[in-house]
Amino acid sequence: MNLPVDFPRPAVQSFAGKTIPFTLGEKEIVALQEVARQEKVTLFMVLVSLFKIWLSKLSGQEDIVIGTPAAGRSHPELENIIGMFVNTLVIRSNPEGKKLYREYLNELKQKTLAVFENQEYQFEDLVEVLLIPRDAGRNPLFDVMFVLQNTETREVKSGGLKINSQEYVSDISKFDLTLSVEESSGKMDFEIEYCTALFKEETIKRFISYFKNIAAAVTSAPGAKLSVIELLSEAEKREILYEFNDTFREFPGEKILPQLFEEQVEKTPGNSTLERARINLLLIGRMVNPSTMPLLSDHPR
Repeated sequence: MNLPVDFPRPAVQSFAGKTIPFTLGEKEIVALQEVARQEKVTLFMVLVSLFKIWLSKLSGQEDIVIGTPAAGRSHPELENIIGMFVNTLVIRSNPEGKKLYREYLNELKQKTLAVFENQEYQFEDLVEVLLIPRDAGRNPLFDVMFVLQNTETREVKSGGLKINSQEYVSDISKFDLTLSVEESSGKMDFEIEYCTALFKEETIKRFISYFKNIAAAVTSAPGAKLSVIELLSEAEKREILYEFNDTFREFPGEKILPQLFEEQVEKTPGNSTLERARINLLLIGRMVNPSTMPLLSDHPR
């Protein structure tokens, strides 16, 4: 995954990280749930599709591999057994620009179902079998992870003891990026865990705005091609295309180029580059009649 990072990737993987929470509006969440209902997929599949389209747009790649944890309790007999059954699964798909969103979502549905049918195959065994070249600066198989927490958190009471969950702020990032979604009582809370050795905080905040734009685009037109889904909002496009590109400047059209060089040399004495350019222009001027040299106003802007 070749994401646009702010810093060179360390030779040895860094696990220093931060987390930024964010939310989607109630209308967007309802719309995502409606897309899931209409397309006969789970909310997990819809969220993974958004995540993968987002990653594809950021990286410019159309072969996207992510990791996701599975509870590992696929048999009823395991439901009440204490222990760690979680296994890491790998989901690979191709959000190509030529595909319609609905088409891609259905393709992702089939691949996700196949992955979960084989969820008992251990991740460590998969890494060994594939014989992937190891890189000390990256995780094997994937660089980003998606996590959906959709189990109800219940308050536990026993005698005079009451147990509940508390927020925990971590300064660790296990992957380049991890998008976590917690679904509870019809609400969804999002957070991105990111590696601070690769990304600045302002970059991740900008990435979050792009994710929101993709969610809005998909819910407003689920039949659109992936190629027309844009990261930038209309305001950002206007800023880049028009405000940042506003390069018009007034210039003295009645002067010739050697005169402007002479003035700049006087302003910055000792600048060897300008001095050499001035000498070259003087040499040219001796071979060319200054009266025939065009004014700057004669040149197209």
